[in-house]
Amino acid sequence: MSEIDKLCDNFFLETLRLEPESAIMFGLQDKLDDPNIYSDFSPKGRDKYVRLCKNYIQKVNNIVCQDIKQNIVKQQFLLVLNSSLNMEEKWHDSLRFMNNLFSPFQSLRTVFDLMPRHTTQDFVNVLNRLKNIPKAVDSYIESLELGLNENIVNTKRQCLIIIEQIKTQLNSRTSFFQKMINEAKAENINFEVIEKITKQIELVFKSFVKLQQFLEIQYLPKANLDDAVGKQRYLNYSAHYVGQKIDLDEAYQWGVEQIDEIIEQQFSLAKSFGVKSINKIQAIKQAAKILNNLDNQAIIGADNLQKYMQNIADSTMKYLITNNHFDIPKPIQKIQAMIVPTGDGVVYYTPPSADFSIPGRMWWSIPTGVKKQYKWNSKTTIFHEGVPGHHLQVGLQVYLKDKLNDWQRMGLLISGYAEGWALYAEKLMDEFGMLDNYEKFGMLD
Repeated sequence: MSEIDKLCDNFFLETLRLEPESAIMFGLQDKLDDPNIYSDFSPKGRDKYVRLCKNYIQKVNNIVCQDIKQNIVKQQFLLVLNSSLNMEEKWHDSLRFMNNLFSPFQSLRTVFDLMPRHTTQDFVNVLNRLKNIPKAVDSYIESLELGLNENIVNTKRQCLIIIEQIKTQLNSRTSFFQKMINEAKAENINFEVIEKITKQIELVFKSFVKLQQFLEIQYLPKANLDDAVGKQRYLNYSAHYVGQKIDLDEAYQWGVEQIDEIIEQQFSLAKSFGVKSINKIQAIKQAAKILNNLDNQAIIGADNLQKYMQNIADSTMKYLITNNHFDIPKPIQKIQAMIVPTGDGVVYYTPPSADFSIPGRMWWSIPTGVKKQYKWNSKTTIFHEGVPGHHLQVGLQVYLKDKLNDWQRMGLLISGYAEGWALYAEKLMDEFGMLDNYEKFGMLD
């Protein structure tokens, strides 16, 4: 292994200790002193990460690469390190870190999705993790409070989303944590363990109430009303997520042209469904209503949605392999459809564990109160999250142990590439003739 690859692997191990949720995701709990701790979301935790980046930037700059491949890894590593450092030192990202999907509050819960919950020992592990949530919440509040004091705040929209998600968890009918108690009872887990979990969840809820009150009373009145972040900050964020600096004006113009093209394609399909309106936006809305009212498009209930997801994923995998469209290694040929019991409407993918003992998974949360999903706008989401989308890309990334270092396999994800590939995967399946006009309308929606 080259010097730069060793450095990347060492950095990856050190980041696992700072962000232990990632270790759980990849089944690398044995790399942690305590597999049940959370990231330190406080300013002290942020400072540790900043020092780590600076230390490795210095180490990487001192390396002399022996060939083109090593130099590519070096430049790739430096790009991510410098970008991550810039996000913290210049833009103080962790002091206003909140969004609807991947921010500290969500990570408190989502890590449980990756933990087995069948045996008494499984639920003892759940109990031990629950004990660490109040401390993690306090560390998160500490960073948001510092950001508030220094006028480094997020938007009102994002703040309200977190508040609503907290309320969902505090509601006994919709709370994931309450459902875990029910799971333990269904598995006939030792009563004493269930009692301890129940009491610990009460303490977890107290910490959630503390966060909710902080957001509502202190943070929300000072949160930004404007969602726009300004051109300079946006430029830095786009470079971080795309992996290179782009011309924002050019990209914006291209984006507007793409939206216009999508509207034209949807309008054309809407007319083929019998819509008469000449107003393009109204026609598209009317077409969606028509499709929602078709009996053969409804997917009713979580169990049926999960079956539909799994069937589409499995049949697509078989189609791609049988027709030699992709050379898909055997460990990646398994993908699992999962329902997220949170009611917040999110859809996402988690990669396979490093040893593939846990497969890649597609997660779908049905919004609270929603009784139906629809095939016409769900099928391409499964292509996006599964194959040939995220699962093919990320699964291969984890699989290529003989060609990539551990940081490249499990610690590196350029959002622009990942999401770009997944969107292309949807279009590719259309080119393969796997979408009817209803589903094509859903892809464009």
